[in-house]
Amino acid sequence: MNHNESQMSQATAKQLEKPSPTRVSVPVTGAMLHEIDERAQRLGVSRSVLLTRLLQWGLEAEKQKREQLAEKVRRLRETTDPLEAERLSDELGEMIFG
Repeated sequence: MNHNESQMSQATAKQLEKPSPTRVSVPVTGAMLHEIDERAQRLGVSRSVLLTRLLQWGLEAEKQKREQLAEKVRRLRETTDPLEAERLSDELGEMIFG
């Protein structure tokens, strides 16, 4: 492998280690944009940084909710206690339908 190929290989390896960000456009209301900008300013971060953090937190929260839902379903399937089954059914209904 010559010097240029070695540099290209190292660059490719570095690119694979950390994915480059991709830009997206998301329509928001004027009121929402104002709130985003106020929060970003209070936190001392850019609008993009705040939106990225909010998306990450939202994805993590959604994943946790799915895991909690799956755990309740598992417990409902395994229980032999009718009172616990009713309680778990009610909790599942609340989680799903609000």
